[in-house]
Amino acid sequence: MKKILLFKKHILFICLMCFYFFATAQNAITTRPGSYYIVRHAEKDTGNNPVLIPAGLLRAGDLYRALKNRHIDKIYTTKYRRTKMTADSLSIYSGISVVEYIADTTGSGLQEKINEQKDKQKNILIIAHSNTIPVIIKMLGISNFRLKEIPDNEFDNLYIITKKNNSTTIQYKKYGTPSNKMKEGHKMNPLQ
Repeated sequence: MKKILLFKKHILFICLMCFYFFATAQNAITTRPGSYYIVRHAEKDTGNNPVLIPAGLLRAGDLYRALKNRHIDKIYTTKYRRTKMTADSLSIYSGISVVEYIADTTGSGLQEKINEQKDKQKNILIIAHSNTIPVIIKMLGISNFRLKEIPDNEFDNLYIITKKNNSTTIQYKKYGTPSNKMKEGHKMNPLQ
């Protein structure tokens, strides 16, 4: 009988220790702050699946300089050459892996890929398109985002969504060479 009681105590102790380590590990994962950096692809040529023009290549370098110290864990791009080329400088120089997601106007392709990669609570760069950025921003928790589509001549916008302590905030920034003027009411600050 003593052996059974001692065995039960050992099992209870092991269960409590496992619970403690599991709870500690869960807490460490979910409380880690994470940010989503969202940009539109850089300036592109015309045609089907175009490459970047020289101004776009310069902007890709500007993106690298703007984000190289932001501890980006992963970069998400669509299958199009313009998004991949926009990511190249940061990916190559910083050794950051790139994951391809399906561009759609619901954001579900990106959400599925982030879930599949288990990349919640990380610092992620998302390179998207003018018609998908507003949906992505809303999908990430900024329900009051008002723009329906980014104008075709704007390439210097950087949206930073931070999720921390059950709150989600957005910052509007600029990077690189200025594009044309923003619409009224959507003033953005230069990236510091």
